[in-house]
Amino acid sequence: MIRLIQWGNYRLAIIAEGNAIVSLDDDVYSLYPEFLNRIDDIVIFDRIKQDDMQQIVDVQLSALARHIEASKNIRLEFADSTKKALATEGYDLAFGARPLKRVIQNRKLNALAKNIIDGSIKQGSEVIVKYDNNKYSFDTKQRVTLW
Repeated sequence: MIRLIQWGNYRLAIIAEGNAIVSLDDDVYSLYPEFLNRIDDIVIFDRIKQDDMQQIVDVQLSALARHIEASKNIRLEFADSTKKALATEGYDLAFGARPLKRVIQNRKLNALAKNIIDGSIKQGSEVIVKYDNNKYSFDTKQRVTLW
């Protein structure tokens, strides 16, 4: 299998069988036609824009909320201010949305785990994650279940 990878807008790398990496600065179409016919597809990725980050944050936070509810029976809700803050903090012009998972881990999951361990958030709780004055906070209330 042969893969073409684009770095930025200029350079191309060819990774062929045997993990040989060849860097090209020339136009891809200057290669032999026999070689080009073996390439299945060339995919060019655009950089993630700040506007797209809100959707990525929504996907990541909904997956996190489903996981926490299934494993700890704690329902998480995220205020809009939290989503906007995470979208801003988790965005990097060079890396796109890659830092977002690390930001969610460091800012939300670690703090949530500490609150679960110290008992301030219990199983069966409903937690609203808010962002005010450059700080994240948890508003907790116990869910009432009627059997």
